[in-house]
Amino acid sequence: MMGVYIKMGYMFPLIFATQLVGGILLLTNMFAALGVVLLAPVIVNIVCLHAFVDPSGLPIAIVVLLAELFLAYSYKDKYALLLKAK
Repeated sequence: MMGVYIKMGYMFPLIFATQLVGGILLLTNMFAALGVVLLAPVIVNIVCLHAFVDPSGLPIAIVVLLAELFLAYSYKDKYALLLKAK
């Protein structure tokens, strides 16, 4: 499976760039809520990978998921307008 992603050529650079931009946004606290949103699908993918394919890394993946959920909760006021029902 990983060989297919490597042969496609764009998947790993895209994932790396998403993680880098999201991390920089969180570390600099500039648009940190956007950084949380960018990192969410990557973290969900990491958790699913370890839950279904390689369970050895699942404890660390769960810690990362909990950190992501904590950050999402701490920026909940930033997401209020997006989640407001019309």
